[in-house]
Amino acid sequence: MQNHSPSDATSSGGKTGDVNRSERKRLKHREYVKKSYNKKITTLENLRQEWNTLDKQYAALLQSGSAKQDDDKADSSSTVSQSETLRKYLQATELKKWYQEENDRLYRLNASHMKVQSRMAQLVDSSEAAKATLPGTVSSSRQYHIHPLSASAYAGIIENATNDVLRFARSTDKLSTGARVLGWTDQREIRGRTLKFALQKEFSISPRELLQRSWGIFSNPDEFPKVYGSALNVNFYVLQYIDADTILFYRRLPPSSNSGCVVKTVFLLTRRQIAEGYLMLFRSIDKELVHFEEVDVDGIPQIRLDPSAAFKLVSSEMWIDMYIWVLFYSIPKEPKKCLFHFGGATTTSIWLREVLFVALRWENMVVGSQFTLTAE
Repeated sequence: MQNHSPSDATSSGGKTGDVNRSERKRLKHREYVKKSYNKKITTLENLRQEWNTLDKQYAALLQSGSAKQDDDKADSSSTVSQSETLRKYLQATELKKWYQEENDRLYRLNASHMKVQSRMAQLVDSSEAAKATLPGTVSSSRQYHIHPLSASAYAGIIENATNDVLRFARSTDKLSTGARVLGWTDQREIRGRTLKFALQKEFSISPRELLQRSWGIFSNPDEFPKVYGSALNVNFYVLQYIDADTILFYRRLPPSSNSGCVVKTVFLLTRRQIAEGYLMLFRSIDKELVHFEEVDVDGIPQIRLDPSAAFKLVSSEMWIDMYIWVLFYSIPKEPKKCLFHFGGATTTSIWLREVLFVALRWENMVVGSQFTLTAE
């Protein structure tokens, strides 16, 4: 049996006390930071609401003042001066409204031009690509052949996915961590081995405008990769423009340092109007449905190897599902605001962190950077 001196016990107790005090101090500081952050968020929201209220009241006063002065037949110079100033202000207000509507129109026009630009770029790339390939290699100049489905077949796939998305979005049984990261909150639902998740945030942009900006990115194969991390080096290719609101895409992720597999997906991108606002859907389909095939620009299949090498190359491919959606909710009595809902389904929680990063990159591209310095 070992004997411990009183001094050892005192020393041990002192260290334990220091650790406890340090831990309490750290927890207290964390709680203070959290309360301070929540207070700032609440204050900003209250100020924003107050500003909107005052702005509406001011506009109403101007309108009533204008009507009153129109009825006033007094010839005093001060009244004439005030009436002229008010008239100019009202003209400026109407001009502002016109510019906002014109901005919406230009966004729609830009989205149409980007679609045409993407098509022309594909034609140019195809015509200028080298036709000669070395034996035993994979051509860097690829074309993708498919046998398109009927419009009703595509519509059936989209309708089934849309119904599933809206069931999840409208469900009141979703779980949440309660955490808020840069304004984003989370929702999730687990059914069997499938995890459905969503991130939500409110923006001071109308749902339609936010949809148009997002569509301009996701419908463009050159812009789409930017919402992913640069390390992934992901590529997107348009296989078919089904209609003005639906595109068939092919996504390809080259082998990473941790894996020798090429990750591939054929998926539909579509946008639809729903009761609550708008839906943008990303839904993968079986490549065999459209008989997807990669070929060289001269029409020869891309793999030109002996049977054993060809089997090894094919086995290094991995086809994965893609099931992601975006909901642009209208906010009652707030037409210039939108509740953005970014969701998806997966069989693993590994992608959840990357999903948050994708949402932040989207926000930076569509809305603007959230990391700005402000003077207090």
